[in-house]
Amino acid sequence: MQTLYAYQVSPGSDDTLFFALTVEECRAAAIAQRRELRIDTDSDEIGAMAMYECLLRVDLMSLLDILNFPEDGYRRLLVSKKMIGLVVD
Repeated sequence: MQTLYAYQVSPGSDDTLFFALTVEECRAAAIAQRRELRIDTDSDEIGAMAMYECLLRVDLMSLLDILNFPEDGYRRLLVSKKMIGLVVD
């Protein structure tokens, strides 16, 4: 098992998560993403982005599942996902 940290790429949606090795890297990436969203959308109001601690099953068979069925992405590896905070301005 491996613990990784993730944040919502689109505020309020778990459809796409960005993963990082540490909570600090995850928070920094989320803050950078928020800056880009603000520029791209020309908006000051961006919803909160949830951050998660994710426990993943990492073995060769799980990796093969990901490679052969990429549409399910990380969900094939996910054992648990716990919200650990929100990234806001």
